[in-house]
Amino acid sequence: MTKTHISLVVPCFNGGAEALATVIAIGRLPRPADHTLEAVVVDDASTDGSTAHLARELPDWARLLRAPANLGRAGAINLGVTEATGSLLLLLDCDCTPAHPDFLQAHLACLAEGADASIGDIVGHAGGFWGRYQSAAGRRRAAAAHDGGMLHSMTTANILLRAPLFRAVGGFDPRYRHYGFEDRDLLLRMQRTGARLAHNANAPVDHAANLDFPGISRKMQASGRYSAPLFRGDHPEAYRALGYAAIDATLHPWRAALLAPLARLAVARADSIEAVLDQAWLPYPLRKGLARAATALAYLHGTRQ
Repeated sequence: MTKTHISLVVPCFNGGAEALATVIAIGRLPRPADHTLEAVVVDDASTDGSTAHLARELPDWARLLRAPANLGRAGAINLGVTEATGSLLLLLDCDCTPAHPDFLQAHLACLAEGADASIGDIVGHAGGFWGRYQSAAGRRRAAAAHDGGMLHSMTTANILLRAPLFRAVGGFDPRYRHYGFEDRDLLLRMQRTGARLAHNANAPVDHAANLDFPGISRKMQASGRYSAPLFRGDHPEAYRALGYAAIDATLHPWRAALLAPLARLAVARADSIEAVLDQAWLPYPLRKGLARAATALAYLHGTRQ
């Protein structure tokens, strides 16, 4: 019997316990008898000591790679894939765990139906405002994929794909060392080969990251400053179709100049904004509007750097 080998690749920066939990959770899932599994966890030069003992804590079907320097998520996954031997790649961020026991079966069924990549949902599991907000953002991405054909707006934090496809397009672009757009870039390049990408609502993961606005603000500033110029240059039409383009200082300098004082205020008062968002007595739509506006202003601030 010919067996299908699946390689789980998990990038990890300062998340050793989460990466271990993800690997163990995948290993416990039912899978077809003719499918085998390996895992490659990539320690992306963590600094918190959480991965110090990870090599001996991982199950025997998993191994740990240590990046020689911090590569960013894109580079860490690429490094992991160089060691992966499977014909299928399951890419999961280290803080993502299967939402139900049929997770792997659902991904495999999608590929069996002809897809080259099965893109699963991310469900906010942090609780509170940000868990609800993240789940709503995931639903918006899924709607854009279905209604507008914008599959490149999805994330690769939960994806099963054919390894030859990933390698044929060169994997992730390692220039994306900072937050944002590496997913969209990879998915667009795969689409342009004629590969069939499919959104798979039956294969969700729980995302257990502890989110807060100061952290999100830093990510959005980095995305606007470092990642957006790369994506805007490589995929100008796709970028202009995104909401990000409307708040990009390079494309709209006058608008950015008018909003610059508000952007600086949103960045400087990130802790105060988080305190407001944490007020459960405030109506959710009001807090959601504040979060979206403040996040957009942080991104705009990054594009001005």
